[in-house]
Amino acid sequence: MEEKGNKNVENITLGKVPLSERKNWLSIALIWSGVLVCVPALTVGGMVGAGMTIGKTLLSLVLGYACILIFMIPLGISSADLGLPTVMNASRSFGVTGSRVIVSIIIAISMIGWFAYQANLCGNSFSQIFGGRVPVWACSLVWGAVMLVTAVYGIDLLKYLNIIAVPLLIAGLLYGLYYGLVKLDGVPTLAAYKPSTEMTLAAGMNLTMAGFVTAACTAGDYTRYSKNRGDVVKSCIVGVVPAGIIVLAIGAILAVIAGNADLTVVLSNTNLPILGLLVLVLATWTTATSSAYAAGIAAVSALKLKDDKRALMTLILGIVGLILATCGIVDYFMTFLNFLTALTPPVAGVLIAEYFIFCKGDAKNWKPTKGVNYVGLVAWLCGIIGSTLLGSFFIASINSIVIAFVAYLILGKIFPIKEEQEVDLEDVV
Repeated sequence: MEEKGNKNVENITLGKVPLSERKNWLSIALIWSGVLVCVPALTVGGMVGAGMTIGKTLLSLVLGYACILIFMIPLGISSADLGLPTVMNASRSFGVTGSRVIVSIIIAISMIGWFAYQANLCGNSFSQIFGGRVPVWACSLVWGAVMLVTAVYGIDLLKYLNIIAVPLLIAGLLYGLYYGLVKLDGVPTLAAYKPSTEMTLAAGMNLTMAGFVTAACTAGDYTRYSKNRGDVVKSCIVGVVPAGIIVLAIGAILAVIAGNADLTVVLSNTNLPILGLLVLVLATWTTATSSAYAAGIAAVSALKLKDDKRALMTLILGIVGLILATCGIVDYFMTFLNFLTALTPPVAGVLIAEYFIFCKGDAKNWKPTKGVNYVGLVAWLCGIIGSTLLGSFFIASINSIVIAFVAYLILGKIFPIKEEQEVDLEDVV
């Protein structure tokens, strides 16, 4: 697709990414690592660590990310094969209209909510580090605006941001771990720790997955730039597993040793407070920009706009997010996580079933379908309802993916997509 406007701004939004524009797998892996290394992940790690022994905590982290990769990699492969983002990938199984009305709106709302949360969290922590002399809303507004600029420019600026930020973040995390274990003499505390009320392994896995499940379900927004399937697998595994386990494990360890899973606060109390400030800014920056970027893509689909409007929609939604950030959305963190967990994962089950079962994993068999594909809609609803009815059984997000997958297989056999329902991609984009 021909790109228009500013050549420095990414303008490939809903159209197929040409092979000439595909990226190195490591640059995509660094984007995933940047998404995972964030202050909320440290908090989640602290919540898991507070309810488990360290050995059980590490097991829940490994199993949780293994479950994420089971559905993230197939989603990523399908978008790499098609060269399309998640919302366009869904235009067959949900139909063009169904994808715009359901999938795009869910992603746009949830992702801009995550952007607002990150901006507010950064502002709140930044204000605390300076003793509250600068109001939280002002810090949230300034840092949120800086983060938004990166998202507006798109994939290339995201790539360079994470090339710089991820190594610095990992260094900061490792120093925080060293400070807790050595300077605070935390090894005996860690070895002797026993939670007063022990969390189940499934509950720990559920918490592990909750903060990343929406990003994993939109894997195609980035893997559409992968050169081949092998690159998708490498970028997902290398980008997710080390960073995800490191950040949650350090959050868990610090929660036990220092009584605080907020690494920025712990580092601020050391002789390197600037390092705490740097970790705070970079950790929220890499995650927030990725959320705003995904929201912009979804908004272009939902509003039936041209590809070159992604930057504008990212900017508009980002401004909405900044308004939400100044209103203190951080107070609704757990409610927001539950909302995402309920609505987003079943989309993954539907997309995987359509591409790998009905399309036989071949891009030549894939075409968008006009209107609403009610098979996809009903299967998605089955995933939400079924997971809700199962309650605390196993892991809610995995339950919903499996139920939606099975429901789509059954309904798709009874009501298969007919040739007259299909439309050419060029007529949709």
